[in-house]
Amino acid sequence: MNTQTLGKLIIPRGFQFDCPRGVLERATLEGTYGSFLPEENSKIFVDQMFRVFDKDGDGSIDFKVSDDH
Repeated sequence: MNTQTLGKLIIPRGFQFDCPRGVLERATLEGTYGSFLPEENSKIFVDQMFRVFDKDGDGSIDFKVSDDH
């Protein structure tokens, strides 16, 4: 996998292009995984990702890095 390291976070190289604000929208993830997984599998995967990581339920996952940690 083509990645870069930002502090302790490993980020896929295309992430900054696809999500320049550091926010992954549900529709972006659905489109990405829907392009190579069967529809039902991609839906299950995306639902699980957002259940775990979308803490405020706004339909996006925030990957912004803070120096406060």
